[in-house]
Amino acid sequence: MHPELRALVELQAIDDRIAALKRELVAIPGRVESENRLLKSFEDSVAEAQKAVESVKKRQRDTEREIQSTEQKLREARGKQALVKTNDEFRALSSEIAQLEGQVGSLEDAALEIMESLPAAEKRLAEEKGEMDRAKGQVQGAVSRHKAEGERLEKSLQTLLIERQTVAAAVSSPWQERYERFYKGRGGLAVCPIIEQTCQGCRMSETLQRFFEIRDSEDTIFTCSNCGRIIFYKVATNNVAEYQGLLLGLGQALEFGASEVEVVTDSELLARQWSGEYRVRHPELKELYGKAKEAARRFERVVVRHVRRGENVAADAAANRAIDSAPGA
Repeated sequence: MHPELRALVELQAIDDRIAALKRELVAIPGRVESENRLLKSFEDSVAEAQKAVESVKKRQRDTEREIQSTEQKLREARGKQALVKTNDEFRALSSEIAQLEGQVGSLEDAALEIMESLPAAEKRLAEEKGEMDRAKGQVQGAVSRHKAEGERLEKSLQTLLIERQTVAAAVSSPWQERYERFYKGRGGLAVCPIIEQTCQGCRMSETLQRFFEIRDSEDTIFTCSNCGRIIFYKVATNNVAEYQGLLLGLGQALEFGASEVEVVTDSELLARQWSGEYRVRHPELKELYGKAKEAARRFERVVVRHVRRGENVAADAAANRAIDSAPGA
């Protein structure tokens, strides 16, 4: 492989890792804010419970003052009984006294009810404070972990940026400019393999003669005749091709503005690895799997569904017709 081409392949791998790190870093403040919002909800509950306790105590104080005021009025009314001169005055004063006595009784009942409600309010406040204290410890721990993760990511990012400078120095300005333009404009895929005459970026075929030139050359860098991406020859297994097809499909769905994607595949391995039922062990598949998962995060929902090969005949035929009809096929 041409030395500059090898550097370009490595540069894209570094840029993919840099992009992933930046996404993680951007997510850190949101995670910290989420933890703080959780703590705030507990603090609000404590404040509400505290307000309830203070409200009960205020009602208790107000009722006791009203009892004292009414009892004072009752004492004054009783003191006037010896001074009345007529029966009418006596009856009116007796009626007033009876009303005041009734008010005192009602107020004392209300005061007792308020007093009995205070322990429940105080108990709730204590429980809310306990919940808040426990949450505070958990939130502080989580925030510390997020911040530590942010520092680790930032350190890794700086290391990668230095590594990128070293790798980029091995690429001439024209190829760097082309790489940067395509990496930004083609969804992070500026350099891609050509497998069995087919560019894995646009899925279009090169002529057989040009394919052999790409395969056999060690001193020339080639670009795809259709999409313009930088291409290199690579022998790939079917599993690698399946993941490359998945990446291409997700990229095109993103260009179409889709928010949800359903992938129907006859690759049982891909479907089971995607669902987590099978682990991804092969290094090359692991890298492609990671890229596909990163791409999937840009959608609201991505479903990968397995069908038997016999149920996928129409899709295979359509893909083959598209390849056969491509320019240069």
